[in-house]
Amino acid sequence: PIGEERYVSGRVERYADTLQMSHPDYIVPPEARDDLPLLEPVYPLTAGLSGKVLQKATRQALDRIRPLTEWQDETWLKAREWPGFAEALHRLHQPVEASDVSPGSAPWQRLAYDELLAGQLALALVRQSIKAQSGRIVKGAGHIRARIADALPFSLTNSQREAVREIEADMAAPQRMLRLLQGDVGSGKTVVALMAMAVAVEAGT
Repeated sequence: PIGEERYVSGRVERYADTLQMSHPDYIVPPEARDDLPLLEPVYPLTAGLSGKVLQKATRQALDRIRPLTEWQDETWLKAREWPGFAEALHRLHQPVEASDVSPGSAPWQRLAYDELLAGQLALALVRQSIKAQSGRIVKGAGHIRARIADALPFSLTNSQREAVREIEADMAAPQRMLRLLQGDVGSGKTVVALMAMAVAVEAGT
């Protein structure tokens, strides 16, 4: 309204040596000044999804979080000065200080740790489930692998030999194999995979 005082908050941009705010996020009267958030989380957006809509949805989700029993050891948390899970969520999505959203902050570290731990536990459960299932024992006499090794213009490294032995042991076990062969480009993963395939050929599978 004309002649009335208002507090405006939003993104300030420079245009032709003039500062301007094209689309204020907040326009409030003086009595509502304290309600203006000093910090707001910024989320990656996609077409049709605005920051305000996502912030509102996040606030509603946080309000609906039921009290959760702490699954981390209290003494362990206190030693690291980490907050509880629910508190960490609130402090990251509704920050009071800029330090709350720093990667080195206690809320950030707490949630990052929980995410890593949950991922490792999930992988362990998958491994356990797969190992509990019967697999096909695959053993070879080694004659094809010997011919491959003789035909190669180089000798396998100790690390390659170790990887081959571990894969051979997995294939010879009565449980299903769950293994990831990882290495840099040019480290020799292909020849290790070739040796594993040779085991299957030797076994007639």
